[in-house]
Amino acid sequence: MRLLVPAAAAAALLALSGCSDPEPGSPLPTGAPAETSTTAPPPAPTATATPTDDAPTPEPGPAPTLPPEATTDDAAGAEAFVRYWYDSLNYAIRTGDTASVREASLLPECIECEALASSVESAYDAGGSLVGGRADVVEAIAPTPDGSGAVLLSVVVQQQPLQRLDSAGDVVSDDMGEGVDESSQSVVIGRNDTGDGWLMVGLGQ
Repeated sequence: MRLLVPAAAAAALLALSGCSDPEPGSPLPTGAPAETSTTAPPPAPTATATPTDDAPTPEPGPAPTLPPEATTDDAAGAEAFVRYWYDSLNYAIRTGDTASVREASLLPECIECEALASSVESAYDAGGSLVGGRADVVEAIAPTPDGSGAVLLSVVVQQQPLQRLDSAGDVVSDDMGEGVDESSQSVVIGRNDTGDGWLMVGLGQ
């Protein structure tokens, strides 16, 4: 299943597949010490750091910011905006903060946008979280805007499997799937009310 679906996006997000941690590397080989012709004791070992399970969790980083090139009323601006929108969605999935993706969407008209944002918020309610699910834009192709204020783009997206965890860190939804999923999406964006930027209007397969 994919993150982007025309109507049932809320249910789809929670049913997406989860990813597993990579296998740890093999331990260094050990063997008997080489024979020596001296009876001198080996040098004292040097103190080394001991790994700990209390290492801090990496910070999620700042929310993405809209780049100037994603506001221009041309094909390049449309393509840059779509990439920014997916960056905002990825940030929401990673942190539960949907402010950026909501601000970049025409709500409530964009039903898919609302469903996706609400699904993320629901997953993070009561301390839950989402792991994985990153959607990377491989290609975004936009025609030259025709002056109507709307542009239909063809977008290729690669999405990682996703897990939903509860507040205790236990897996609530975990469909391992077949790894990274690549799909073609149709995306519609439109100029905002002030005409100085874009908004996501609709998306689907």
